[in-house]
Amino acid sequence: MDEVTSRADLRAPEYLFRPIIFETPERLSDLSAWTEHTPFAMWIVDATRPSTLAELGTHAGVSYCAFAQAVKTLGLPTACYAVDTWKGDAHTNKSDAAYADDVLDDLRRHHDPRYGSFSTLVPSTFEAAVSNFPDRSIDLLHIDGYHTYDAVRGDFETWRPKLSDRAIVLFHDINERGGDFGAWRFWDEVSGRYPSFHFLHGHGLGVLAVGPEQPASIRWLTGLGEDDRATVRSFFAGLGRSVQVRIDLEVSERRGKASATHAANLQVTVDDQQTRLTAMAEENRRQLQDAYRKLHEANLATQKVNEEATWRQGVIDESRRRLTQLEAEVQARTQHVALLEHFPICLNRQGFPILSRCDSRCVLEEEASGHGSSPIRGSSCSCGAGGRGRIVSAPGC
Repeated sequence: MDEVTSRADLRAPEYLFRPIIFETPERLSDLSAWTEHTPFAMWIVDATRPSTLAELGTHAGVSYCAFAQAVKTLGLPTACYAVDTWKGDAHTNKSDAAYADDVLDDLRRHHDPRYGSFSTLVPSTFEAAVSNFPDRSIDLLHIDGYHTYDAVRGDFETWRPKLSDRAIVLFHDINERGGDFGAWRFWDEVSGRYPSFHFLHGHGLGVLAVGPEQPASIRWLTGLGEDDRATVRSFFAGLGRSVQVRIDLEVSERRGKASATHAANLQVTVDDQQTRLTAMAEENRRQLQDAYRKLHEANLATQKVNEEATWRQGVIDESRRRLTQLEAEVQARTQHVALLEHFPICLNRQGFPILSRCDSRCVLEEEASGHGSSPIRGSSCSCGAGGRGRIVSAPGC
């Protein structure tokens, strides 16, 4: 046991209590499962003061921005790189391009103005990005990509040549054992090969001292006994919990404000819709009244047309009746004329026709001389119809 380990209880305040761990993280998100480890992220940056820091799997950027915030606050010359496709995966519960664009754009808005001078966001797969880093160049590597056993193991083995002699590797989700999460299995394997320390809170975080040339603070941390390890875990869990409570309160406040704003917007929408519905109802009422008026006018016009049609039909019927009557009269007169042309008709003294036909026994009475002669028109005849009639025509007498 070296001097650092043997005097851990005496040197703990020097190694553990660093002002940076009490900094309030500027980047917080309810999308992240890393919130409770942000105080330790700042601690390890201060403890290792890396020349190059790389993170595999950045997502919303809570862990990465905690590292970058510590670098900026401490004024370190560290070059920082965040590698992620920002397309999501099964363990982030998102895998669509629109989601990825939203998360990356939101991270850029926070990251670029604060850390853009020394930090770079690298949209890439881990396999494609590794060739951009020289061998033995990375002092602090955070692996937080896809969390299956094969994926975590593959990430470590792919990036192992890039680690420096004082490199530290952090593994997140080593205490997450549900579903196909397998980081815990790889951690159980690899933590036996290197000095290590792990936290159980916040889904678990493993600290692996891969490089042989570790600073005193890391040798102190990885050399602690079980009781002291439990104390350190409890200390950082308390700090992490205070950060989580802060974000929970902020999220609740944001949601409360969002709910109030949403309710106000809904009320505005309801009022607007009510106004439009009222206007539509008024317009419909006006149109309905106009339609009723036009219908009434149409009914009146129809009634008038019907009355006129009835009157005209009466006129037509009367004309037809009169025509029929006239036709009957004409027919009667025609028949009468025919009778006059073919039969002798006697007229009485009043000038009306006597329907008895004169026959050959008509006797001509001479009005003036009393001498008989042949009957002529204008002479009187003695027929059985009155005897004093005047012969109109008696061709057969």
